[in-house]
Amino acid sequence: AVAAQIRISEHSLCSAFRRCFATPPSSPRNSAMAFMSARVCLAIVLGFVAQSSPAIAFRKRVQKLHFDEEVHGSECIVTSLSKQLSVDLQTSTCQTTQAMAKKVDNSPPHIIDVQLLCYVTGTGDLADTGGHGECRIPKTMPCHPEKPELCSAGTTCQSHVGFRDQVSHTQFLCL
Repeated sequence: AVAAQIRISEHSLCSAFRRCFATPPSSPRNSAMAFMSARVCLAIVLGFVAQSSPAIAFRKRVQKLHFDEEVHGSECIVTSLSKQLSVDLQTSTCQTTQAMAKKVDNSPPHIIDVQLLCYVTGTGDLADTGGHGECRIPKTMPCHPEKPELCSAGTTCQSHVGFRDQVSHTQFLCL
């Protein structure tokens, strides 16, 4: 069924693409307008292909699921845990995840990588050396509002808004 849909889409896209270039220009001015119209038409057709192709949409869904499975609830093993000046330093199989450190009005968000730590499953306690658990964002670290489930147990991804020079600054933290 997907193959039939792709063939139908390809046929209708090809005929739409041919229509973009079907009318020959009658003057130099019309030639320039026809060229721009063809470029606009091509952009629309290509945009349609990118958004409507079942194969591309399916691939995007699979990639998103794969990314979410890799980080959310991923299991981990702690290789070392030490305490220095009341700070726990942990080395584990956990990776990093992207977090939104801050967002300033009318600007793209500032995205950073945050190191996940290995917590005893379902708790806010760090797993000990050799212990198993789940990878989570530590308390008070930046998080991503679209992935609040990555915060350690007992915390949620919260936003804090402040104003400086009449511009709002929003921070996202696991608290």
